[in-house]
Amino acid sequence: GVAKLLEETARTALDRHGYIAAANALALAARLSPDGADRIRRTLDAGHSFRLGGQAHAANDILVDLLDVVRDPLVRADIQLLRGSVLLMTSSMMETATMLVDEAGRVEAHDPSRAASMLALASLGAHGAAEVRLAVEFASRAVRILQPIGGPVQMTAELVYSFALALAGRVGEARSLVEPMLPLLDVLDPLSEGGFLLVTAAHTFSWIEEWATARRIYERFIVT
Repeated sequence: GVAKLLEETARTALDRHGYIAAANALALAARLSPDGADRIRRTLDAGHSFRLGGQAHAANDILVDLLDVVRDPLVRADIQLLRGSVLLMTSSMMETATMLVDEAGRVEAHDPSRAASMLALASLGAHGAAEVRLAVEFASRAVRILQPIGGPVQMTAELVYSFALALAGRVGEARSLVEPMLPLLDVLDPLSEGGFLLVTAAHTFSWIEEWATARRIYERFIVT
Protein backbone atom coordinates (compact mmCIF):
# COMPACT_ATOMS: atom_id res chain seq x y z
CA GLY A 1 0.00 0.00 0.00
CA VAL A 2 2.82 2.42 0.80
CA ALA A 3 4.51 1.56 -2.49
CA LYS A 4 1.32 2.37 -4.37
CA LEU A 5 1.03 5.76 -2.65
CA LEU A 6 4.65 6.53 -3.48
CA GLU A 7 4.00 5.67 -7.12
CA GLU A 8 1.05 8.08 -7.17
CA THR A 9 3.26 10.77 -5.61
CA ALA A 10 5.80 10.16 -8.36
CA ARG A 11 3.18 10.69 -11.07
CA THR A 12 2.31 14.06 -9.56
CA ALA A 13 5.99 15.02 -9.53
CA LEU A 14 6.39 13.93 -13.15
CA ASP A 15 3.51 16.17 -14.18
CA ARG A 16 5.59 19.09 -12.84
CA HIS A 17 8.81 17.80 -14.47
CA GLY A 18 10.09 17.00 -10.98
CA TYR A 19 12.11 14.07 -12.25
CA ILE A 20 14.46 13.52 -9.32
CA ALA A 21 11.64 13.68 -6.76
CA ALA A 22 9.71 11.17 -8.87
CA ALA A 23 12.77 8.94 -9.25
CA ASN A 24 13.43 8.82 -5.51
CA ALA A 25 9.77 8.04 -4.78
CA LEU A 26 9.72 5.28 -7.41
CA ALA A 27 13.00 3.79 -6.21
CA LEU A 28 11.63 3.56 -2.68
CA ALA A 29 8.36 2.15 -4.01
CA ALA A 30 10.32 -0.52 -5.88
CA ARG A 31 12.25 -1.50 -2.74
CA LEU A 32 8.98 -1.82 -0.83
CA SER A 33 7.34 -3.92 -3.54
CA PRO A 34 7.24 -7.72 -3.46
CA ASP A 35 9.32 -9.41 -6.13
CA GLY A 36 7.53 -9.46 -9.45
CA ALA A 37 6.01 -7.20 -12.05
CA ASP A 38 5.34 -4.25 -9.74
CA ARG A 39 8.94 -4.09 -8.55
CA ILE A 40 10.29 -4.35 -12.10
CA ARG A 41 7.94 -1.67 -13.44
CA ARG A 42 8.69 0.75 -10.63
CA THR A 43 12.43 0.19 -10.97
CA LEU A 44 12.29 0.86 -14.71
CA ASP A 45 10.21 3.99 -14.13
CA ALA A 46 12.71 5.17 -11.51
CA GLY A 47 15.51 4.65 -14.01
CA HIS A 48 13.64 6.69 -16.63
CA SER A 49 13.11 9.50 -14.15
CA PHE A 50 16.73 9.54 -12.99
CA ARG A 51 17.81 9.76 -16.63
CA LEU A 52 15.42 12.63 -17.37
CA GLY A 53 16.73 14.37 -14.27
CA GLY A 54 20.31 14.08 -15.51
CA GLN A 55 21.46 11.49 -12.96
CA ALA A 56 22.83 8.89 -15.35
CA HIS A 57 24.88 6.97 -12.78
CA ALA A 58 21.89 6.63 -10.45
CA ALA A 59 19.78 5.38 -13.36
CA ASN A 60 22.30 2.70 -14.29
CA ASP A 61 22.87 1.64 -10.69
CA ILE A 62 19.18 0.99 -10.09
CA LEU A 63 18.75 -0.89 -13.37
CA VAL A 64 21.79 -3.13 -13.50
CA ASP A 65 20.65 -5.35 -10.62
CA LEU A 66 17.44 -6.16 -12.51
CA LEU A 67 19.37 -8.07 -15.16
CA ASP A 68 20.07 -10.88 -12.66
CA VAL A 69 16.38 -11.50 -11.96
CA VAL A 70 14.61 -10.81 -15.26
CA ARG A 71 14.03 -13.73 -17.60
CA ASP A 72 11.53 -12.21 -20.05
CA PRO A 73 13.51 -11.18 -23.18
CA LEU A 74 11.24 -8.18 -23.79
CA VAL A 75 11.70 -6.82 -20.27
CA ARG A 76 15.44 -7.44 -20.52
CA ALA A 77 15.45 -5.46 -23.77
CA ASP A 78 13.67 -2.55 -22.06
CA ILE A 79 16.26 -2.57 -19.27
CA GLN A 80 19.19 -2.66 -21.67
CA LEU A 81 17.74 0.03 -23.91
CA LEU A 82 17.34 2.36 -20.94
CA ARG A 83 20.80 1.45 -19.64
CA GLY A 84 22.22 2.15 -23.07
CA SER A 85 20.74 5.63 -23.08
CA VAL A 86 22.50 6.48 -19.81
CA LEU A 87 25.74 4.63 -20.51
CA LEU A 88 26.20 6.77 -23.60
CA MET A 89 26.57 9.68 -21.16
CA THR A 90 28.97 7.97 -18.78
CA SER A 91 30.87 5.15 -20.50
CA SER A 92 32.62 4.29 -23.76
CA MET A 93 30.21 5.15 -26.54
CA MET A 94 31.41 2.39 -28.85
CA GLU A 95 31.26 -0.26 -26.11
CA THR A 96 27.73 0.84 -25.32
CA ALA A 97 26.78 0.79 -29.01
CA THR A 98 28.17 -2.74 -29.32
CA MET A 99 26.14 -3.86 -26.30
CA LEU A 100 22.98 -2.40 -27.85
CA VAL A 101 23.60 -4.08 -31.20
CA ASP A 102 24.11 -7.43 -29.46
CA GLU A 103 20.90 -6.98 -27.46
CA ALA A 104 19.03 -6.01 -30.63
CA GLY A 105 20.07 -9.31 -32.16
CA ARG A 106 18.70 -11.18 -29.14
CA VAL A 107 15.30 -9.50 -29.12
CA GLU A 108 14.61 -8.96 -32.84
CA ALA A 109 12.76 -12.26 -33.24
CA HIS A 110 10.55 -11.43 -30.25
CA ASP A 111 9.91 -7.74 -30.96
CA PRO A 112 11.38 -5.95 -34.00
CA SER A 113 10.40 -2.53 -32.63
CA ARG A 114 12.53 -2.97 -29.53
CA ALA A 115 15.41 -4.16 -31.69
CA ALA A 116 15.06 -1.11 -33.93
CA SER A 117 15.06 1.21 -30.90
CA MET A 118 18.33 -0.33 -29.74
CA LEU A 119 19.92 -0.02 -33.17
CA ALA A 120 18.88 3.63 -33.43
CA LEU A 121 20.48 4.36 -30.08
CA ALA A 122 23.56 2.36 -31.10
CA SER A 123 23.81 4.60 -34.17
CA LEU A 124 24.08 7.66 -31.94
CA GLY A 125 26.77 5.91 -29.91
CA ALA A 126 28.73 5.13 -33.06
CA HIS A 127 28.43 8.78 -34.07
CA GLY A 128 29.79 9.85 -30.70
CA ALA A 129 32.73 7.52 -31.24
CA ALA A 130 33.34 9.08 -34.69
CA GLU A 131 32.40 5.81 -36.42
CA VAL A 132 30.18 7.40 -39.06
CA ARG A 133 30.05 4.32 -41.29
CA LEU A 134 28.74 2.24 -38.40
CA ALA A 135 26.29 5.00 -37.44
CA VAL A 136 24.78 4.80 -40.93
CA GLU A 137 24.80 0.99 -40.88
CA PHE A 138 23.04 0.67 -37.51
CA ALA A 139 20.40 3.29 -38.31
CA SER A 140 19.78 1.85 -41.76
CA ARG A 141 19.20 -1.56 -40.20
CA ALA A 142 16.73 -0.06 -37.73
CA VAL A 143 14.73 1.55 -40.54
CA ARG A 144 14.82 -1.67 -42.57
CA ILE A 145 13.50 -3.75 -39.66
CA LEU A 146 10.55 -1.39 -39.23
CA GLN A 147 9.53 -1.08 -42.88
CA PRO A 148 7.13 -4.06 -42.82
CA ILE A 149 5.49 -3.05 -39.53
CA GLY A 150 5.78 0.74 -39.02
CA GLY A 151 4.76 1.95 -35.58
CA PRO A 152 5.83 4.77 -33.25
CA VAL A 153 9.50 3.78 -33.27
CA GLN A 154 9.68 4.44 -37.01
CA MET A 155 9.98 8.20 -36.52
CA THR A 156 12.89 7.71 -34.11
CA ALA A 157 14.69 5.35 -36.45
CA GLU A 158 14.24 7.59 -39.49
CA LEU A 159 15.30 10.67 -37.55
CA VAL A 160 18.49 8.99 -36.33
CA TYR A 161 19.09 7.69 -39.86
CA SER A 162 18.76 11.21 -41.24
CA PHE A 163 21.35 12.39 -38.71
CA ALA A 164 23.75 9.62 -39.71
CA LEU A 165 23.25 10.39 -43.40
CA ALA A 166 23.96 14.07 -42.78
CA LEU A 167 27.20 13.18 -40.99
CA ALA A 168 28.15 10.98 -43.93
CA GLY A 169 27.65 13.89 -46.33
CA ARG A 170 24.51 12.46 -47.89
CA VAL A 171 22.68 15.75 -47.41
CA GLY A 172 19.86 15.26 -49.91
CA GLU A 173 18.83 11.93 -48.39
CA ALA A 174 19.02 13.38 -44.89
CA ARG A 175 16.84 16.35 -45.83
CA SER A 176 14.19 14.18 -47.50
CA LEU A 177 13.80 12.20 -44.27
CA VAL A 178 13.87 14.97 -41.66
CA GLU A 179 11.91 17.83 -43.23
CA PRO A 180 8.54 16.00 -43.35
CA MET A 181 8.84 15.39 -39.59
CA LEU A 182 8.76 19.08 -38.63
CA PRO A 183 4.99 19.27 -37.90
CA LEU A 184 5.32 16.38 -35.43
CA LEU A 185 8.50 17.73 -33.89
CA ASP A 186 6.83 21.08 -33.26
CA VAL A 187 4.38 19.54 -30.78
CA LEU A 188 6.91 17.59 -28.71
CA ASP A 189 7.68 18.70 -25.16
CA PRO A 190 11.45 19.44 -24.90
CA LEU A 191 11.48 18.29 -21.26
CA SER A 192 9.86 14.94 -22.02
CA GLU A 193 11.18 11.78 -23.69
CA GLY A 194 10.57 13.69 -26.91
CA GLY A 195 13.49 15.95 -26.07
CA PHE A 196 15.84 13.29 -27.43
CA LEU A 197 14.11 13.48 -30.82
CA LEU A 198 14.23 17.27 -30.84
CA VAL A 199 17.94 17.39 -30.10
CA THR A 200 18.65 14.85 -32.83
CA ALA A 201 16.55 16.83 -35.30
CA ALA A 202 18.28 20.09 -34.40
CA HIS A 203 21.69 18.48 -34.91
CA THR A 204 20.58 17.14 -38.28
CA PHE A 205 19.32 20.53 -39.45
CA SER A 206 22.63 22.03 -38.34
CA TRP A 207 24.64 19.50 -40.35
CA ILE A 208 22.57 20.13 -43.48
CA GLU A 209 22.97 23.89 -42.89
CA GLU A 210 19.30 24.65 -42.31
CA TRP A 211 20.38 27.14 -39.67
CA ALA A 212 17.06 28.90 -39.04
CA THR A 213 15.22 25.63 -38.41
CA ALA A 214 17.97 24.32 -36.16
CA ARG A 215 18.00 27.53 -34.15
CA ARG A 216 14.22 27.48 -33.74
CA ILE A 217 14.40 23.98 -32.26
CA TYR A 218 17.32 24.78 -29.95
CA GLU A 219 15.55 27.91 -28.70
CA ARG A 220 12.60 25.80 -27.55
CA PHE A 221 14.91 24.17 -24.97
CA ILE A 222 16.20 27.54 -23.77
CA VAL A 223 12.73 29.05 -23.44
CA THR A 224 11.34 25.94 -21.73
